[in-house]
Formats: sequence, C-alpha cells, structure tokens
Amino acid sequence: MDRISLSLVFKNKEMVNERVSKMEGLTKKEMGVLDQLLQGKSNREIAVSLNISEKTVEKHLTSVYQKLGVSGRAEAITFYYRNLLQAGGKK
Repeated sequence: MDRISLSLVFKNKEMVNERVSKMEGLTKKEMGVLDQLLQGKSNREIAVSLNISEKTVEKHLTSVYQKLGVSGRAEAITFYYRNLLQAGGKK
C-alpha cells in the first residue's frame, strides 16, 4: 500500500472512531428515543411508546442532535446508518 492509501485508511479509521465515540456519548434514554426515531415514529408515537411526554421526547432529540453534530431527524438517521456500516456493526 502506498503512503496516500495508508493515510486514507488511518483517516477513515479516525473518523469511524470519532463517530463511535459520539454514539457512545448518548444516554440510555437518548438511545431509546433514537431507536424509536429509526423506526420512523413521530414524536407523539415515541412518547406513547416510551411512556414519556412529547416535550421530553423533544428534549432528548435535541440532545441527540447536539451530541451527534446533526441538525435534525434525517441527519440523525443518516449519521446512525453511516456509522453502523463503517463500523461494520449490526443494529
């Protein structure tokens, strides 16, 4: 492997590690809300499913977005699946 290829491999590994760290930074409750989001549920449906208020769902989602460095639902979902594929994991 040449130097350029090696530097790209290491850079990609660093990016994956950074993304994994961001996912690990989520609390259990935030992960629960994110999991529901990944299933395509609305805030109301998430609230009912987790037996919490919609306001609490909104607060958890805001925290998830901030921790992942995304600005909304679609980006959070994209971030999750990109991270999952690059880390070679399963949902």
